[in-house]
Amino acid sequence: MDSVTIADVKKRIAGGESPDAIRNELVSKGFLDEDVSTALNIGISAAKKSKTERQHTMLGRKFTVKELFDRAGFGFGSLQYLNILFFLAGANYFLIGIINGLKTFLGVFVSSFLDQYHRRFRKLKEIVFLGGIIYAASFLIMGIAKYYNIAWLFGAGMIVGGLAIVVYGNCYQKLLEKQMPGEGKSPYLNKLNKAGSLVAALSLVAAALILNKAELGYATVFWIAAAAFIIGSFSMLVVHEKPVEELRKLSFQAELREYFSDIHHHIHDFIHDKVILILLITGTVMSLVQTLGYSYYGLFIYQNLSQTGFGRYLNVAIIFIFAIIGSFVGSFITKKNAREYGKFPMLTFGTLLVAIMPLTFFYNTTLIAMSMATILGVVGSTIVGISRGILTVELIPERKRAAFFKASTVLMTLPYVLAIPIGALIAQHAGIRILFLVLAITMIVIVVPLYFAIVLMHHKKRKI
Repeated sequence: MDSVTIADVKKRIAGGESPDAIRNELVSKGFLDEDVSTALNIGISAAKKSKTERQHTMLGRKFTVKELFDRAGFGFGSLQYLNILFFLAGANYFLIGIINGLKTFLGVFVSSFLDQYHRRFRKLKEIVFLGGIIYAASFLIMGIAKYYNIAWLFGAGMIVGGLAIVVYGNCYQKLLEKQMPGEGKSPYLNKLNKAGSLVAALSLVAAALILNKAELGYATVFWIAAAAFIIGSFSMLVVHEKPVEELRKLSFQAELREYFSDIHHHIHDFIHDKVILILLITGTVMSLVQTLGYSYYGLFIYQNLSQTGFGRYLNVAIIFIFAIIGSFVGSFITKKNAREYGKFPMLTFGTLLVAIMPLTFFYNTTLIAMSMATILGVVGSTIVGISRGILTVELIPERKRAAFFKASTVLMTLPYVLAIPIGALIAQHAGIRILFLVLAITMIVIVVPLYFAIVLMHHKKRKI
């Protein structure tokens, strides 16, 4: 059967014509039954693929509103601006560090809980909606706290918002995976990711201009951020969600026992595997350094560059726009070089780049130097994140992977409880610059040697 006839069969099936009718017609014209079956199979497969692509494109368009308004909301409600306003509301360095650490710490547990129990929710889109509305409400709390300069209320608003955004983002990703499973994510969404980064950058600048010009600019910025997340949340309600698979349901206590039993069952394997143990240790240290660093970077820029460059908040915006650029560069570098040089060398390289950021903030407080350091730091962070993800997939069997992430959550508890208050105390009593130096030294003295040790352990083996 020639290609023209096969193309005609594909077109007729795509148009809704019955395969049986097509078969009878072609057989009556003298085509072999075997050739007709082959052509029909090709046509049916092409029609299914085309239908899936159309469904993904339609879903992608439905998610467009949420994606773009979310990016605008994240720009106007940037964590760096929140920490500056928290400070201006009366918080000291210690309280800023504690609140950011607590927010991250609780967020990790909420995320782990949702990974385990999200299938209990019959309608994920309703959980996404609720998380978005609560997050929007947190801006109202922080706005009131700033107006009356009530630091503890502002901190409470940050924690509520931090937990709500974890629910909002985590359940949205689960919804996306359920609606568009596998590798067939809509190309529309991939393009939208780049457009969303542009929206986030423009929103950062717009918020900075408002904050620089108006005495109550924070109120305007908070209202815009809240409105963006409210619109994004309501857009989820129009998505037709696929039904949830019927799964066995246990009581909360039984599921909690199962959760820790799963960790206990596999944690011996993780601790005695040197590579996985190092991934756990370095991941925890990296998380601590990033949490403490990003608690103070924006505030440090605001305080040290308020009379130079583009002005207070706009300097913060410009530097963190470079962070957006850095995330794309880091992704490109990792995908191009991880296979050639190996993942652990890339982890070492990425960690050194991450250390450059706090070290530069300590040593050279100029706009250009801190901008370049931010690019390098985010590039390094992206390299480390992607390399760790690849290694986790390669080193840990799929059946143990969920337990690994649960173990990571549990094992980070003690370091967070001890290290975050210590870091916040250093910032309070020795100053933010000294904290940045401590963070850089921690990366160089603890994390880098651990990665080098693994590289040496594997230097005679093929690159992993």
